Amino acid sequence: MAYCKHPLMAIPDETRAIAEAVCVKSAAWYLKLSRELRKLYSTIDFESLYPEAGQWGIHPFRVFAFLMLQAIEGLSDRQAADQVRMNIGWKFVLALPLDHEGWDASVLSRIRDRLLETDPQTMLLDAQLTSLREKNLLNTRRQRTDATSIKAWVKLLNRTELVLETVRNAIETLSTEDPEWLISVAKQEWMARYYLDRPFNYRLPKGEKGQQELAQIAGEDGFYILGCIENTPQTKRNFLEELEAIRALRAVLDDQFHPPDDKHGPKLRDPKELNPSGERIVSPYETEARTASKGDKTVTGYKFHTTETCVAGSPNFITDARVEAATKNDSLTLPDIVERLREKDLQPQKLLVDGGYVNTTFFAKARNEFGLDIVSRLVNGHSWQSKENKGFDSSRFEIDFAAREAVCPAKVTSSRWKQKKDGHSDIYFPEEACSICPFKEACTKAVCRILRVPPEAVYREQQFMRDRQKTPEFKKEYATRAGVEGTQSEVVRVAGRQSTVRGRTKTNLRYVLAAVAVNFGRLFRWEMNKRPRVTPTGKFLALAIA
Repeated sequence: MAYCKHPLMAIPDETRAIAEAVCVKSAAWYLKLSRELRKLYSTIDFESLYPEAGQWGIHPFRVFAFLMLQAIEGLSDRQAADQVRMNIGWKFVLALPLDHEGWDASVLSRIRDRLLETDPQTMLLDAQLTSLREKNLLNTRRQRTDATSIKAWVKLLNRTELVLETVRNAIETLSTEDPEWLISVAKQEWMARYYLDRPFNYRLPKGEKGQQELAQIAGEDGFYILGCIENTPQTKRNFLEELEAIRALRAVLDDQFHPPDDKHGPKLRDPKELNPSGERIVSPYETEARTASKGDKTVTGYKFHTTETCVAGSPNFITDARVEAATKNDSLTLPDIVERLREKDLQPQKLLVDGGYVNTTFFAKARNEFGLDIVSRLVNGHSWQSKENKGFDSSRFEIDFAAREAVCPAKVTSSRWKQKKDGHSDIYFPEEACSICPFKEACTKAVCRILRVPPEAVYREQQFMRDRQKTPEFKKEYATRAGVEGTQSEVVRVAGRQSTVRGRTKTNLRYVLAAVAVNFGRLFRWEMNKRPRVTPTGKFLALAIA
């Protein structure tokens, strides 16, 4: 439907009167929401998301408000559609008469599809932040960043199930996209193999050998389908190869099988030959989801990064929200976060992050080029001295980069300095000195100590971080970073820990909307003079303090 150019009418008098009479406690909240949504809508170019021709549809403000009300209350599409019909407060915000019958839940799906054509953070969150800045409520001097895991909307599959479901998904897609071509190449046994006796869970062979044989048969079917596609005319082949199910089929077969050659057919790979789990597709229905581990916790899905302001005396607002791949290291995500803040003129003076974001090379660059002080804890290194917290780690050595030499705690000078291609350097100490050194057991288990150091700029940044994190001022300031975990919890309560949509782009839109909803709630509480609560002290702890 085309963009509706009718002017948005005022809230009907009857709807306003009933809402103020019935929604006694929430009337002020709905009034503020209506006002803020109208102001925010006026700054967003929704017209570009609609076709120029066609019948006029629902007024885009109502569709936008419909979407935001759903995000604020954390409802499904059907639940939100029911609220439009039955909730007087919603009719008030949407400026609808009391007898309005509402809309179908598919309206939400269509507007989300339109928003996916843009960057939802740029269109929605940035417009909201501009409005907050005009009210002098956005203090970006100090901010904090953290990430949390989001589960993908998929069922976890073992190798056999993954291959079977991938082939089955390809057959299903081809049945819709080009049924005549599929019938011309289909095998008679596919009906029983993938539909009548769909081997899921308890229907799989009990032994590993039987499951591998079943996966082998399915893999041969998959390569057969790809071979048939390659033998079709160019135009049809290009069309079929661009199907998402066929791309998933090709990727899964590459992950799980050795490709066929002139002498042998496809062969299932040994588990030791598989790529790391973070690089493999986990489901043909969610090809962007990946499995990532942190400690003893393993999650299949994505990672949601949140940045918010945290200046005392000012409300905290989310300034950046982005869903990234679960396997993308936080330290590689940080430069992108800082770049987005700088593009929006929201760069803080201090940015508090946890140890997962430590990227000393970028820290030094941010301080020298952007004037941004990134505050984080530098954890112990990977050497056994650091892990066991005993002996002499690299911080106990005096390193002179200009002279290309180092002095150990026993006051022995290094004998050789070898530069590596990655910018690091290996510093060797003389064997004759190490062999008679009284501190050798605390220094090295090898014949002599070989010290590996990063480039000078990185080394200086590490030393700066180690010195700073020992001070009481750092400990007090860094304690503020933990508050962002409450924001992550608040967003998750709105959008859920498990995504209900498929694909990183759609998941990102869902959580950006949740971030905008959280900002609305914080704005209204601040305007109503409701300040954030201080973490309560337990009664027993208070008694002990007393």
